[in-house]
Amino acid sequence: MKGKKITGLIVATITPVNRNGDFDPGLMQSMIDILLEKGCEGVFGIGSTGNFPLFSTEERKVAAEAHVKAVKGRVPVCIHIGSDTETQTLELARHAGEIGVDSFAAVPPYYYKYDAAALTAYFSRVAAINPDLPFYVYNIPMYAANDVTPAILKSMKDVIPNLAGVKDTTQDFTRFIDYVDVMGTDFGNIMGSDGMCVAAHVMGGAGGICAMASHNPELMAAIFRLVRAGEIEEARRLQFLASRLRLLFMKLPFFTPRVTIMRRRGIVDAWPRNPMRNLSAEQETLLFDTMSTLEDEFNFPLLSKV
Repeated sequence: MKGKKITGLIVATITPVNRNGDFDPGLMQSMIDILLEKGCEGVFGIGSTGNFPLFSTEERKVAAEAHVKAVKGRVPVCIHIGSDTETQTLELARHAGEIGVDSFAAVPPYYYKYDAAALTAYFSRVAAINPDLPFYVYNIPMYAANDVTPAILKSMKDVIPNLAGVKDTTQDFTRFIDYVDVMGTDFGNIMGSDGMCVAAHVMGGAGGICAMASHNPELMAAIFRLVRAGEIEEARRLQFLASRLRLLFMKLPFFTPRVTIMRRRGIVDAWPRNPMRNLSAEQETLLFDTMSTLEDEFNFPLLSKV
């Protein structure tokens, strides 16, 4: 099989738009350079953190090309190509293969409920577009309305030769354990929640796709480095910090805190795209005051300039 699997700390990148809400591929290079310099070992582009439902097919193609160009082969690039229509998904999958991605991924078709047979047939057609590239199922049932269980995934493995892994964003750790149990530790069982990366590693996971690495890559890189070195106590301490940040973000509008932090730190001058909105002055104060308090409590920098 050609391409490369994703392992370790994989940053879930944003798809940067400017103050006017227009996607700006020119923002990608410096952003990617900083994220890789700070320890990210792979890139997962145009997923949920990349706001994929808010972009047209052509914009998603340009964004995929910008990811590949910016990374320059330094780490594996996995591009998410899933959508609510099979026609668009197949078109984006074909394009991803043509521009030289290392692997590709897709959520289930969403809105309607589909049974196991329909999902298996769908993913078989999608994966077959690039049969020499690793393919990942992105399971996020709270948004996709369809759940790829370990039993369904196991049956897919028998009919999809290039099925390489699953991104588990169920927020249910027992589900992740079941994936590893059923699929084995050689399968690419990827944790999709920033709050469970240490636990996922201990249970034999292949890595984590982390939204938090888009704005605080140093924190997530430290967690992965420590847990691999067997320094579990310190890894656990920083995992608590990441979990506290996740709880903070849950008090604020979805996604917007991430670009607000990125602007503050000088990672990229990116903004939310409509219908997402900027934080109010009170919300921005809550975000930065709480992060400053966490910096002091955990003795770990969160808001320093890159």
